[in-house]
Amino acid sequence: FLLQLMPEADDSMADRLAERLSTLSPTTTMLSQGLTPEAIAARILEDFPYHILGSTELTFSCSCSQRQTLKLLRSLGTEELDRLIEEDSEASVTCEYCKEVYTVKVDTLQEIRASL
Repeated sequence: FLLQLMPEADDSMADRLAERLSTLSPTTTMLSQGLTPEAIAARILEDFPYHILGSTELTFSCSCSQRQTLKLLRSLGTEELDRLIEEDSEASVTCEYCKEVYTVKVDTLQEIRASL
């Protein structure tokens, strides 16, 4: 958890919050038990006045793209690009976040090499 005390808060508030956090179950356990983030916040801030300013639905998404892959290949430099071209192979790049595989053909590698 990340806590930021407001200027008017005193050290005893921080101590009480730290103590309460140390007694809670792990967040993943509470979520798997069906507690909502709001319910978890209510447990943590039980006797503290608080106001939820808003909420945002989180979704899994990745911003990887073929364009970023080409940019990455440009950063390899001429020697590495020459090696890939000489081997007459495709370059495959796998996004570590979403596991999408991007394949770049030799002619595109040659275009990248020529632009350097």
